[in-house]
Order: sequence, then C-alpha cells, then structure tokens
Amino acid sequence: MPAALPLPRLRHPALLIAPLLALGLLHGCGGSLGEEAQVRLVNATNNYSGLDVVVDDETIISATAIGSSSAYSKVTDGDLSFELRSSGSSSTVASTSASIASDEHRTLLAYVTDGSLQVVSIAEDEEAPDEGKARLKVLSGVMADLDQLLADLAKSAAA
Repeated sequence: MPAALPLPRLRHPALLIAPLLALGLLHGCGGSLGEEAQVRLVNATNNYSGLDVVVDDETIISATAIGSSSAYSKVTDGDLSFELRSSGSSSTVASTSASIASDEHRTLLAYVTDGSLQVVSIAEDEEAPDEGKARLKVLSGVMADLDQLLADLAKSAAA
C-alpha cells in the first residue's frame, strides 16, 4: 500500500472559515431574497407635472415629472393595486392591478387619452430574441410623439 501524502498545512485557516460563516449569515437575511419585485413609473402625460405611486397607503414612488421615468422601487410580490396620484395629493387619479412575481421588473406607464389619465402595467422581463432579431412592444392608444419616444428609447439603450 502506498504511503499517504501529508496534507498541506494552512498558514491562515481563518481565511477558509470566514467565507463559510458569511454564507450562513446571508441565509439569515430573510425577507429580501426572492420575495420582492421592482416597479417604476413612466409619466408620458403632458398635463400631470408630477405623479406618485401608492401601494397599500404607502407612497413608493414620488414626483415623477412629465416625460420622465422614476427609479425602480421594491415591492413585495403578489397581487398588488397601484394608485396614481398627483404629487402631494391624497386623491387617486388612476389605478391598475397586477400580479407580480418575485424578481420581476414592471413599468407603470401613465398617459392621457380623451382627457382622462390612464395607467397600464407592462412586464419587462422577457427572453432575449433570437440572434439577429429584435423585439418591439407597441401599446395601442398611447398618444405621444413617436419620433421623440424612439429617440429616447435609443438613447437609454445606448447608456
């Protein structure tokens, strides 16, 4: 039987133990891993200078200006009702509901049609198109300057 080779001696065994302990600590951080989704608002109106998004009486997005989008805001996954309010107001001007899965990204698109504020929830997470192909999502009924919208999309895609 061949002789056993001696195991190498570690100079700093703590360097191996520290990452293992860190993994154990991450597991104890419940509540945020896999139970949240992200939502943002695009204010595509020309007459609501600022819009807020409210979920369960909590403002999750504040003062999204005309022609801009908010940063993403984390929300708990599940069936959610989104209320849009003029910034600083307690009155709901439009609302929509959506069932959102954990780790999902959604855009709430606010627009005006026939003088009334509308909001639509758009799922953003889609599989990449086949190589050499593109995917374009078109929403019927959104009144906007198409040239400006496409220019803004191209600019944000390049960033």
